[in-house]
Amino acid sequence: MTLRAAISGEAAGRVAFYDGVKLLGVAPVFVGQASFTTTQLASGTRSLRAWYQGDAGHAAGASPAVAQTVAAAPSLGFRPSQGYLIGGASYTNTSSVAAADFNGDGMPTR
Repeated sequence: MTLRAAISGEAAGRVAFYDGVKLLGVAPVFVGQASFTTTQLASGTRSLRAWYQGDAGHAAGASPAVAQTVAAAPSLGFRPSQGYLIGGASYTNTSSVAAADFNGDGMPTR
């Protein structure tokens, strides 16, 4: 979810984004806006708000709380078992194989 705060005028500084009293993150103001993206919101109804710290020419200010319902997405669960070729032959009684997404491309690497 991306949270955005609009700041009037030529304001500078930072905006803190909150879920209730929990700080979610802080973002700089850029061209009158600050935005923060998170995937860490818990399921249920959240109370989201932003607080602008102010700068030399602009007073601090807070947004009203906005209620947002977050629904948990279903898990993909475990994938079916898979056979692996070892040394050119397929073995069904292999004692161990290590596979993980080492390079972050979403595919396991052996």
